[in-house]
Amino acid sequence: MPDENVTVSRQEIEDATNGAAHSNRQQKSFYLSAELVERLTAACYWAQRFAEARTADGGSASALDYVPDNASSLAEQGLWAEVLRIEKALNDSKPFPPAEGRLKSGPGQRGIERLNQPRGARRTVGGGS
Repeated sequence: MPDENVTVSRQEIEDATNGAAHSNRQQKSFYLSAELVERLTAACYWAQRFAEARTADGGSASALDYVPDNASSLAEQGLWAEVLRIEKALNDSKPFPPAEGRLKSGPGQRGIERLNQPRGARRTVGGGS
C-alpha cells in the first residue's frame, strides 16, 4: 500500500518544471470543474497583484518567484506536483515507463459518482453573494 502522506517540495516542482522547459509543448484538453477553473483564474489574477503590491511596498522581489505567469503555468506546476507525488509513492521516485496505450476518456467511476451528487450552494470569490 503506498504512503498516503507523500509530499513533494517546492524545489522538486521547480526543478521538474525548469527541466522540462525546453521540451516540446503540447496543447491538451481536460475537463475540469467550473469551481476549479474559477479558482485557478482567481489565484493567478490575485497572486500576481498581491505579489506586485508586496514588492512595491519594499518587500522582497522573491515573492514573485512563486507566482504563476498565467493559468497554464499554474496548471503545469500543479500537474508536476501530483506526478512527482505519484512517482514517489508508487515507483521509488522514478518516472514510470511510457504508457502502452491510450488513457480512457471521460469520467471514471469516482467522477461519475461526483457528478451524480447534488450540487451545493455555489461559492463566490470574496465570500459575497
